[in-house]
Amino acid sequence: MASQLLLSLLFCFVLCSGALSFHAELEAGRWRANGVAKSSAKSIVLSLEQRNLEDLDQFFWDVSNPKSPIYGQYKTAEEMGAMIGRSDSELTYLVDSLLDSGFEKCDIYRTKDSIRCTGSTDVIAKVFSLEHFEQFRCVFTG
Repeated sequence: MASQLLLSLLFCFVLCSGALSFHAELEAGRWRANGVAKSSAKSIVLSLEQRNLEDLDQFFWDVSNPKSPIYGQYKTAEEMGAMIGRSDSELTYLVDSLLDSGFEKCDIYRTKDSIRCTGSTDVIAKVFSLEHFEQFRCVFTG
């Protein structure tokens, strides 16, 4: 089960100021990408496979339909997590594994379908078997 969860991760790496894209390239025997040193700390977001997508689709249409008895009765983030998120045991296993791998901090989103982790680029590279990555900045947020 744990290996299936790890394999089912949709690796969506997001920085506060942009996203990471990964490519093989080394510069002078150490990591550098657009001024990002190998040991600098970054935050990434791991998007997990969601459950019960048929239920989510039906809920979307029902809550949006004025003729539905649940029209306008939106769910909280926690209620959405109960519907589409991963189980507490899966999340605990995944977070413990990431922390044991060297990440400094991992926070589970309230919807239980994403985890934000902070760690050095060294740790990110080791955990995800990366040779090099480049940083791209969002044109809207800098």
